[in-house]
Amino acid sequence: WVSANRLAETHRDGEPITSWDNIVSINPLTQPDASAAPTLNANQLNRLPAASFNGSNYLQINGFPQQVSEGLTVFSVIRSSAGHDPQGRLLSIGNGELETDNVRQGREPGWRVFGVKRAYDDNITAIGSGRRFAGHSHFMTADVAELMVFANLQSNSTGVGMDRIRKYLKRKYAIGNTARGVAEPTHLQGPPRFYLGGHLLESVIIEGDEMATFVAPSLDTLLPPRESDDREPHDHRPLPAGPVTFSLTVERNNETATADQDFIYSVPAYEQWARTHLPPGNRRSLDDPDGDGLANLL
Repeated sequence: WVSANRLAETHRDGEPITSWDNIVSINPLTQPDASAAPTLNANQLNRLPAASFNGSNYLQINGFPQQVSEGLTVFSVIRSSAGHDPQGRLLSIGNGELETDNVRQGREPGWRVFGVKRAYDDNITAIGSGRRFAGHSHFMTADVAELMVFANLQSNSTGVGMDRIRKYLKRKYAIGNTARGVAEPTHLQGPPRFYLGGHLLESVIIEGDEMATFVAPSLDTLLPPRESDDREPHDHRPLPAGPVTFSLTVERNNETATADQDFIYSVPAYEQWARTHLPPGNRRSLDDPDGDGLANLL
């Protein structure tokens, strides 16, 4: 899976693309010869970048799954050049110098989302984009904004589904009548913030659309501060006599949502209280360190 958006982070407009980072793998598309590499066009489809293939350059990747018994699914956001060869190779697959299978760019001009499934069950040692591995024929002349290759035949039962991938790409690049799904920087939202009783929670892990986990802070940090009293040290203030509840809210920009149920603290066990409020050596429940006739437990 390669995207020209990643190229724009490291390449200037018109610069040759000798390495195109793979989003889901450590193996990039490469071309060690800069004269045979495609170039970056920084302002192509709706102001998004694309890799431009001029008919004599190509990229190649090694380390693709060697056995593709379930076939291949290929998606690309592509614009074929005027007068292009419809046999030009968007993708060439082979286990030697010559390709044994390929995906062609087709006849349609203009920007489009290209999706195709192909059965394939041979060993693969290399896969490339732009032309045959050897033979110098059927060059591709096109701009490619994004390319996805799945090592299976995508369907609604085996993966995210062809329609869902196609809609994702159309929305991302605003192809046709589809509204663009890439947010402008001025419209980006800040991260959600979780509050328990008005106290900002740290290290919240969002597990899905409706679940988040966090470590509840100490009850002492959530209780309101008590007015200063010289007769009773602050750290000896009485604890609530019963369960304590706090509302759990989530804020993001100007929106706030509150959980249906409050978060409940039970009264801490004596040992927990003693560790917080009594010095070492005087924490046993029946100790009477202040000599007032009342044991710690009372």
